[in-house]
Amino acid sequence: MSETLEVLSGLILEDGRKWGVAAAPWQQEDARAILEPGPGDPLMHFLTRPRGGSKTTDLGAVCVAAIVAQLPPESRVYWVAADRDQGRLGVDAMAGLVARGGLARVLKVSGWQVTGPGGIRVEVLAADGPSAFGIRPALIVVDEFAQWPSSSNARQVWEAVISAVLKVPGCRLVVISTAGDPVHWSAKVLAAARVSPAWRVNEVPGPLPWLSAESLEAQREMLTDSQFARLHLNQWSASEDRLVSQEALAAAVVLKGPLEPRPGVVYRIGVDVGLRRDRTAIAVAHAEAAGEAALGQTQPRRVVLDRLVVLAGSREREVQLDDVEDIVADLSSMYNRAMVRMDPFQAIGVAQRLRRRGVSVEEYAFSTSHYAGMAQTLFVLLRNRLLWLPDDERLLDELARVRFKEIGSTAQLRVDHDPGEHDDQVVALGMAATSVLEHAGWATARVTMPDPRPRRMDGPLTAGLYERGF
Repeated sequence: MSETLEVLSGLILEDGRKWGVAAAPWQQEDARAILEPGPGDPLMHFLTRPRGGSKTTDLGAVCVAAIVAQLPPESRVYWVAADRDQGRLGVDAMAGLVARGGLARVLKVSGWQVTGPGGIRVEVLAADGPSAFGIRPALIVVDEFAQWPSSSNARQVWEAVISAVLKVPGCRLVVISTAGDPVHWSAKVLAAARVSPAWRVNEVPGPLPWLSAESLEAQREMLTDSQFARLHLNQWSASEDRLVSQEALAAAVVLKGPLEPRPGVVYRIGVDVGLRRDRTAIAVAHAEAAGEAALGQTQPRRVVLDRLVVLAGSREREVQLDDVEDIVADLSSMYNRAMVRMDPFQAIGVAQRLRRRGVSVEEYAFSTSHYAGMAQTLFVLLRNRLLWLPDDERLLDELARVRFKEIGSTAQLRVDHDPGEHDDQVVALGMAATSVLEHAGWATARVTMPDPRPRRMDGPLTAGLYERGF
């Protein structure tokens, strides 16, 4: 056994056992692959484990062993977490191992840093903190990756981390996490890692062998099905409050791109205006009978998104309302003088000028009932495979991420997004969809929020949400 692995194996855990005695075979294999890769072996590791799988302790032990027995002087180790408090848990784990292992003379723990011989230093970086560009790491630990925020800052930190691997020869990167929501951006990183020879991936299935059946059952009663699957089975599972499942969303993608207008078809346009932080989205849609090329029956059975235009603003240059007005006017003219639905409080001036240009504009205030109507409409259309969408990555990504949220004393629903995300395309689509369905006289069913308690459902009840057929 090498000196590095001897140091690792001899570290004392909180229960008094040595790490080498307590570690399961998959823990030892992960540590060995990180600390002593063979010629040509991957230097980047993506490890997922159930909750309680000794992620922080094991990676803390790996860092301690590398500092004591392996890293050259002045090396830098970075522990990158969702925030500083989460990162501090890694420092605390190392501090405990140092104290119990009699290494206090070799390693010094202070604040968010661990200092070793020859100027070796461990530093904590936060995904919600300043940019990490410029770091020159010998070893990087990315902690609880699936819990990182979906903000642009967090993505920039990840870009800095992954690109920094190339700066120092032999740099090792370890991403460790419990499974998360499959629409989180970390899932795409994992999917790419699974098929890349540059990565070693180890996904430990749950439940963990040291958890009793009684404790697991108690957890099952307190968690939703998706939470239990993620935390204790280490399965990437969508939350019950998502607007649409991945399967239903994939089934909706049947269009190759925008559709040209057809004579005799009634189109509707939904406009959600955003100037700086949010985007302006303009959706054109129509309803048609299932299996038919055009309307011809009294009961339409499908909503088709014909075209979607998105304008992105910034602090430096906001979306120009004159541009919004011109685009909406052109689309209305192109699509058979389509009626436009928009919130008057967002851009009342645009609505007034459009009317003067001969465009029919319907004011649609973002009230509780209107938000609920859009949420219900989109949910029922997607669940029943009655919405046709183009293969637009930005739109599909947004639809996959939005959630249901209860609003008002009547517990009506609206679609909402996580911090750092958007829902402008979904709102514009919802406005257009409800407009064409109302014109066709097609009402949607009432949708309820999922029961927060875990329940196994039989029959047509799926994922805690229900709808009536049409």
